[in-house]
Amino acid sequence: MTDAVVEVVTTIRQGAAYIATVRQSIDNEAANYHFIVFDQNGNISQTYEHSDLIKRVLHSPAFEYDSVTDGVIVIGSFDYKVSKKDKPKQREINEIEEAESSGLFFLRFSSNEPELSNYVDFKDFKNIYNALTAEELMQVRQQQSRSKNEKAAKPDVSFSLFNAKIVRLDNRYVYVAEAFRPQYRLESRIEYDFYGRPIPYTYSVFEGYNFFTTLAGTFDEHGALSWSYNFEIPELISMHLQPHTLTQPDSANLVFCVINAGLLQSTIIGADGTESGGIEQTKIVSNFSNDRLLEEDFTSVLYWYGPYYIAMGYQKISNNKLRENNPRTIFYINKLGFR
Repeated sequence: MTDAVVEVVTTIRQGAAYIATVRQSIDNEAANYHFIVFDQNGNISQTYEHSDLIKRVLHSPAFEYDSVTDGVIVIGSFDYKVSKKDKPKQREINEIEEAESSGLFFLRFSSNEPELSNYVDFKDFKNIYNALTAEELMQVRQQQSRSKNEKAAKPDVSFSLFNAKIVRLDNRYVYVAEAFRPQYRLESRIEYDFYGRPIPYTYSVFEGYNFFTTLAGTFDEHGALSWSYNFEIPELISMHLQPHTLTQPDSANLVFCVINAGLLQSTIIGADGTESGGIEQTKIVSNFSNDRLLEEDFTSVLYWYGPYYIAMGYQKISNNKLRENNPRTIFYINKLGFR
């Protein structure tokens, strides 16, 4: 049985055109991908088809207009298998997509040149194992120790990605996406039957989405991976799937910044992928010196102009020296400058 699913619809060429990703599946296996370009009037101006003999499943694509060939650059993540979440079906309204990806792909389409494609596994990224939890890292070590071949391939690494986009850096394409994992805790309860006998049971409670790192893969114009980087985020738990990290080009550098626990954490990456000076932390200043942050939500950082950025979000704050309105919930918006 053949099915076709429209997965992504977005804009390219600064909003002058639209592109849709259509996945064609045969017997629940990914067969072909079609990238259909529409003009502003809704007419189809170009259609590109991508076939993969390994039948990898593509996730989280981002698009960029290629002015050199008048074509389209597509960069995203991929997986080697079709999970239940990827199979065409009637989806529930509140269903959350948590498909894991094993690497990044690069596709370049043009009407005048043959298709250019490249697939890179996450396990080949530099320092990628630093993004794993202690438990995941232990599983990787166990997998390596069980291997009888000392030169065996590196263990696979997979992530769930969100908020994917392409950032231009000179003549290179930087694919950036936030990695997250659902976080649960176990709780135990005891109930009693009709005769008063205890019946213990445990259940999982959803605590939120743990955004733990932002992955960046930089490709040159030929689709080769130039360098990779992971911007680590310590313990950012959110009940919502929403963007958190801002990646902004600054001359020949990239600025990564995120707000977490009342702190703006930022770093600068050079054009060669090296980190300049490490991660810096700047406190989000409140009105009173004795304010203590209890909760925060919907935090974000936006680029404004020049060296200036805007930080905003909601905070629940307590202050024992205030007689009224304690604790209080505020919405803040701060102007920040990078010098």
